[in-house]
Amino acid sequence: MSGSAEPADTAPPEETGTRPSGRRAARLLPAGRRARAVLVAVLTVAVTAGIGLGVAFAFPTQYAARAQLVYLLGDEQPTGFLREDRNLSTQVQLLRSRAVLEPVARKHGLTDKDLGRKLHIDLVSGTEVMNLRLDDPSRRAGRTVLQEVLDQYMTVADHVAPSTLRTYLNKQLADVRDQMQKPGLSGSERQTLLERQMTLLDRLDSVNLAGAQVKVVVPPYSDPDAVSPRPLFGLVTGALVGVLAVGCLTLWQARRWARE
Repeated sequence: MSGSAEPADTAPPEETGTRPSGRRAARLLPAGRRARAVLVAVLTVAVTAGIGLGVAFAFPTQYAARAQLVYLLGDEQPTGFLREDRNLSTQVQLLRSRAVLEPVARKHGLTDKDLGRKLHIDLVSGTEVMNLRLDDPSRRAGRTVLQEVLDQYMTVADHVAPSTLRTYLNKQLADVRDQMQKPGLSGSERQTLLERQMTLLDRLDSVNLAGAQVKVVVPPYSDPDAVSPRPLFGLVTGALVGVLAVGCLTLWQARRWARE
């Protein structure tokens, strides 16, 4: 008679605990902590927006005085390159020169650098039009200073390119062209006259560029609204900084939860 084998002892299965992943842990964040996180985010954006608004109002109120110039480049200007914006930029440099700004700045207790920072010049692309803007806490003072800058600029421009020099160069150019029409010129003589003509044209270009006929098409006037401070710009900038800060903090916290 064979004995029946006793069943072998079997160990009870071990319970394996599962640890929630980082994302799941974030989803399982208590409601109270989530509410506090949202509140902190909202307060951060509100505070940074308020700081941006406060910084904007910290700047003094500035009003813009504006004027517009046009350069009348007539037929006496011999070459077409004067109509290119990059060459008219010489006029911008003349407007910003010490010869123009220093006498005006001295009258108002400023330095030429201070006045230069208040003066904004915009050369309209593809045209001979120049827009001028001068910022000042007073509308009346801004118009006055801008008018004085324009007057001084006209004086300096006339001095830089006197009409007598332009007349002399035009006469020399006419003489050279008359000589080129004479028959019997040798090749070397014609080449010499051509080089002389090009030299005179270059000189005329320089003279006309420095002393082009300028007309004030829009005399100085003041904008009704201030150009500074800009509260909306400060508010939006501050809010964007707050959103960026909250985003960085949220990313850091999410990575921290993922490691737990």
